[in-house]
Amino acid sequence: MYIFCVLQEGTDIEPLSIKAARYNAKMNNVESKFKVWNCSNHSSDDTHSKDQRQHDIIVANILKGPLIELAPVLAAYRKPTSVLGLSGIVSSQVEDVIQAYSDYFQNFNVHSAVGSEWGLITAQSKLDSDT
Repeated sequence: MYIFCVLQEGTDIEPLSIKAARYNAKMNNVESKFKVWNCSNHSSDDTHSKDQRQHDIIVANILKGPLIELAPVLAAYRKPTSVLGLSGIVSSQVEDVIQAYSDYFQNFNVHSAVGSEWGLITAQSKLDSDT
């Protein structure tokens, strides 16, 4: 994760996941290069300004329901040039997830390993930053 990066940031809505991520960063000696905070609507942990929350790459590996529910939240982290990677979904769920993100992203591609029902969706941010 940290070989070529200056800073990585992560978000979660589950306090135990955040605690585990911070512990793992400490154990792997990358605390100064990895920050994680709670992005739930009920958290005071996210003190970043809008500009500080915009990222070049947005990745989520969770199930279909949370991916769809969090589409506007994850989209709020994008820049006009961001790329998106979504996984944790099976092939039959891909179209529903793409539909949830289509207001914010474009040029969707679906990738899957040969013989696997699990898919990865990639996309590019729409240039219109008002969406």
